[in-house]
Amino acid sequence: MKFSQRKRSLALWAMLVWCLLSGLPLNAGEMLRDVEWVRPRIGQRGTRLEVIIQGKFLGDPQDLVFYKPGIQSVSLETLPKLAQPIGLVHGGRIEEQVKAVLQIDNDCEPGEHPFRLRTKTGLSLLATFHVSPFPVVDESIQPNDTLATAQAIALNTTVLGKVDTDVYRVEIDPGTRLSVEVDCVRIADQHYGDAEFDLALRVLDSKGRELGSNDENALHVQDPVLSLVVPESVVDRQVFIEIRQSVHAPSDIPYCVHIGDYFRPLGIYPAGGPSGQSLHAQFVGDPAGIVSDSLEIPPKVGTFSWIGNAPSGLAFRSSPYGNILEDPDADQTTVPQLPIAINGRIDEPYDVDTFRLRVKKGDRYKVRVYAAALGHPIDPAIVIRPTIGSNAAELEADDADPRSLNDRDLFGSSIRSGGGFKDVLDPSIVWEPKSDGEYLLEIHDTSGNGGPLAIYRVEIESPGDSIHPVLTSRFFDWVEGSRGTGLAIPRGNR
Repeated sequence: MKFSQRKRSLALWAMLVWCLLSGLPLNAGEMLRDVEWVRPRIGQRGTRLEVIIQGKFLGDPQDLVFYKPGIQSVSLETLPKLAQPIGLVHGGRIEEQVKAVLQIDNDCEPGEHPFRLRTKTGLSLLATFHVSPFPVVDESIQPNDTLATAQAIALNTTVLGKVDTDVYRVEIDPGTRLSVEVDCVRIADQHYGDAEFDLALRVLDSKGRELGSNDENALHVQDPVLSLVVPESVVDRQVFIEIRQSVHAPSDIPYCVHIGDYFRPLGIYPAGGPSGQSLHAQFVGDPAGIVSDSLEIPPKVGTFSWIGNAPSGLAFRSSPYGNILEDPDADQTTVPQLPIAINGRIDEPYDVDTFRLRVKKGDRYKVRVYAAALGHPIDPAIVIRPTIGSNAAELEADDADPRSLNDRDLFGSSIRSGGGFKDVLDPSIVWEPKSDGEYLLEIHDTSGNGGPLAIYRVEIESPGDSIHPVLTSRFFDWVEGSRGTGLAIPRGNR
């Protein structure tokens, strides 16, 4: 039997898609240009530096395409191929290398800057470079794993080192804020890994007494963050910062640590506001106490970062509708209209916040919680129930809710199936009320925790149409890696 022209076309398209997604050889080198290593991956703003980019299929480099302002590639030079190519898991290979000279503007935003290498015939997959507001110095003393052998560092400095047990010494007056942030996972070359990236941080006095410590946190997950006020007992002005692996795994992995007296809050309340307006906000979590200040909300809708004088920012939301804050003195907070953004805090362990709102049967609302996604230490769940009739919940949602994309605008139902994406810890649901009237929206922390940093924001709006393209992968790990799950499509291409 002969196929019709339409069936033949469909069959050809199906075969092409199957070949692309199943990993059959379709001259993969021409399709997939990959940057595997970037060394160094961090530099100080206001400086010019050389960076070595390594990977495969990187020939004929033309430009670096950055997605945020502040960095320009001054020049690109093809270097000789490695005499001994490096094989990586999941089919990765490091053989070719390019030297880039980067000019970082004086006002470049600190933190991560994604980029792609544009060659004569294509774009690489996404890579990253980081910017520090401080001078970047190398770890220069080996060994430096004890108080006696600690490397002396000036305040407000970024140290670039190799993962090991390392100790740094700073001189600082008692009563002064000391802030320390470690970047390891965030500047890692790999898209996958185990305990070798999991660093822990301690701050000690000259007698070895612990002044503070951090291993994991909600803001940077595995990368430690710590801020403290140096106690008056440190009369010799000597403070030591110890960086070590939580679980020892020998490896050649870079990390950097930012050490200074900079302002280091851990959250913003409320966690967003109306687009284009000035918001009175509280900056919470700094050891010197809460600081109230105005926060300028960008006119564009989305998630943005507030940058103070720290090496990394705090995430907050810009939305096209008004704010309502939880009334801490009331059992219920009345929501005057929809759409709206509800803001509050789970102040105490096992606290439940309740909001009263009025809806109509047949309306559709996207109810999206922002908490863990913004770096707040809370695993929220919501319950929506009518105020009249049965007290049974009409809707319950948390990150373990096994719903599909028809009901939910986030991939995955847990942090693991979401590839480590913090957003999947926050409920996101499309709700269709079953009757007219008033409903109660309750929010709580599933782990029973609470405190000043347990900040949440619930945006309730009409759901919009969206498209979620998905590339299947032959990866066996639970994480996502761009080499196996990404395609680079130049602007104007198809």
